[in-house]
Amino acid sequence: IDVDNNYSYTTIPLTYSNHGEKCIKFEINTNNNTLYALYAPGFTDILEIDLNTNTLNQTHQFEIFYGADIEFDNVNNLVYLANTKFPKLYVFDPLDFSLVTSVDYHIPAIFYDLEMEIDQLRNKTYLTYEVFTGERKITIFNCDDYSFETSELNAAKSSHAFNPVNEQIYHYDIAVNDDNKNEIFYGVLDCMDDENMDDVFTGNLINRNYSLHGSFDKIKPVANTGKNKIYWPNGDFSNINVIKAYTDRIGLQNGWNWISFPRMERVGNDYAPTIPVLERVNYFPDLEMDLRYFSQFKRWDNMNWFGDLDNVLSTKGYMLELDLIDSPAPEIALHGAKLDPATEITIYPGAANWTGYFIEEAQMPEDAIPAAVWDNLTEVRAQHWVMIKTTSEPEWKVKGRVTPIHYGDMIILETDAIVTFQWNQPQEAAEEMETIMSEYYSYEEQANYLPVFVETDSTSDIEEIAILANGEVVGASVRLPGDTLIEVNAYLEDVPPGTPLEFETWTGYKSAPALKGSYSVRNPLSGVYEKRDIYKGESAKYHIASLKAGTVAQTPTCISDVTCSPNPFNTETLITFRLNTTSPVSLHIYDQNGNLVCQLMNGTYPAGYYKTAWDGANSAGVRLDNGVYFYKLSSGNGDEVTGKVVLIR
Repeated sequence: IDVDNNYSYTTIPLTYSNHGEKCIKFEINTNNNTLYALYAPGFTDILEIDLNTNTLNQTHQFEIFYGADIEFDNVNNLVYLANTKFPKLYVFDPLDFSLVTSVDYHIPAIFYDLEMEIDQLRNKTYLTYEVFTGERKITIFNCDDYSFETSELNAAKSSHAFNPVNEQIYHYDIAVNDDNKNEIFYGVLDCMDDENMDDVFTGNLINRNYSLHGSFDKIKPVANTGKNKIYWPNGDFSNINVIKAYTDRIGLQNGWNWISFPRMERVGNDYAPTIPVLERVNYFPDLEMDLRYFSQFKRWDNMNWFGDLDNVLSTKGYMLELDLIDSPAPEIALHGAKLDPATEITIYPGAANWTGYFIEEAQMPEDAIPAAVWDNLTEVRAQHWVMIKTTSEPEWKVKGRVTPIHYGDMIILETDAIVTFQWNQPQEAAEEMETIMSEYYSYEEQANYLPVFVETDSTSDIEEIAILANGEVVGASVRLPGDTLIEVNAYLEDVPPGTPLEFETWTGYKSAPALKGSYSVRNPLSGVYEKRDIYKGESAKYHIASLKAGTVAQTPTCISDVTCSPNPFNTETLITFRLNTTSPVSLHIYDQNGNLVCQLMNGTYPAGYYKTAWDGANSAGVRLDNGVYFYKLSSGNGDEVTGKVVLIR
């Protein structure tokens, strides 16, 4: 029946008869568009029908008694057959229906009602059935090695529905409720750990002795994966129960979200296509969104998809921007298999490791990460806070107001060694802590931020601290009574390089700028406080600024914080420095013999942060040979900084 073409239909004549068997189940091989028709009872036969031509291809006859159910596994490209007399699980290669393996699961005989489902995302097969002694059982096969476990099934019927959206199996059952009446309900089995979930009660009451035979034998529920609902006919009740199935939903905000995808339609920790995942944001398609993983992106502009971030991984984290108009409470629904909490993650030194958190219980970072790995970490960064460990501050003293990590968050980890770990699994979730947002100052969050830690006196009356660039607020934070170190995140994506940053405070009744000279900035190398500005583009990953009264601060030299990177270099190196006062500046490159190679800067420059590139060429534009060269940076007051730079082509 072609439901897309006015329900037109084709009838396929099957000139087939063998010992009175009848067709009891259809299954489709989605890999080659073939329909399998299972014929039983008696001996078992499988007919192959080509759905492209609607013709019978081949008939396979097996000396297998009472074939009862057939399923196709499109991940492993295998056909599974289960029978009820001398029962086994048979696995066939669909190419020629040769037997791959058969598994005897030690049940003498099955009385009736065998059903089979395959969880392709976890490579498991579920059989439910009633044995001749009346007990109802479930056998779960691990299809990696076909090991299995059999247990009692606490259900009135073996009939069940498998929902691939949330990886749960729903069983039909009856129990005595609080009013001492029999009520139909559904048991729920979570396929991640094969544990029972909370039951779903229907309100269908049975006020007499009732036998679940007759019309109930043919009850077969249907899972609507598009709406994530289970439809279950109730036989003699002449009604249908509709179960709104559970799935994971992660709350989002308009703007940027640091997110991961712990549940997806994939096997194990394989990659999953990005677009189907993002299409489950509840306002899609009436929004714009941008998903980033470093330089890769996938963007929806309200009409079309763009970008090269074609697949996502549950152990990785991502930055997702939503652009919504008058649309409250955005969220994303996660479908498929939840990632195994014991999945390992490997992080590497010299890189920001965008990491997904996939444990259901929220945890503080030091509780979530194993102690041995914690010792190797140098930075833990969340969307609104960061913890930094340095040589001078080895005990994580540089940190903001740290809050728990939640299921579906992204955390950026930096480490001094290659480490592989599993997230810790707590007995209970961490106590919730609110992220306190500024009320007086407003600003726009961006994908990432520069953390600035501001020191204040414990008795200060400051309630909020803001950072400004060109007179615009680019970040602000709340200071609670008694706080002496406040993390203020500056969002500088749209700020031109070299722009000085300024501070402003709010006391609850007035705001005031922190005038130049009234605050100081700590030098990360020497630990000395200096009276100077902070500039957009400095190489420092964070800054510590002091608004405390009585802080002893030095006046820095005219030129400071000179760097040359990369070094050695191949095509281009960048020389950066901070000029603390307006001054004449010259920057020259020399060879090993002291001969001038080229001049990169020469003139009078205002105070600021500067970056100058050298491409390895002389003043005539001729590329130089490999070797060691020297830069010399000089200011008008006599400051001079020299350094070695190595050119390797």
